Amino acid sequence: MLQIMQTHATDTYWLKSDFRERWTSKRKALINTVSNIISAGVDEGAIRSDLSTDFLATSLLGMLRAYVRDSDTYSDSKQEGELLVDLFLNGVCKADNRPVAHCSELLQSIK
Repeated sequence: MLQIMQTHATDTYWLKSDFRERWTSKRKALINTVSNIISAGVDEGAIRSDLSTDFLATSLLGMLRAYVRDSDTYSDSKQEGELLVDLFLNGVCKADNRPVAHCSELLQSIK
């Protein structure tokens, strides 16, 4: 019951204060900063140019947020953090020189 009350209080605070606006503004600034860093990688040819840098920044930050939130469940946080970066940079498809289209076909097959 206490947890339900705390959740409701948090929701009420979130909706009725300027906290949401401040948080959203800071989040957008962070996304913009990460997006600019990713753009530099696109310009250098190290990162794909066919995806929005804002999308990539939002995705990376979401992965990091989930990782940090649940980091107490990982036995080796440094290794898990390195795996998270590898996942973002290289994806989940096997690195056996398959074309990117293979990953698209794989995703279509599970829909």
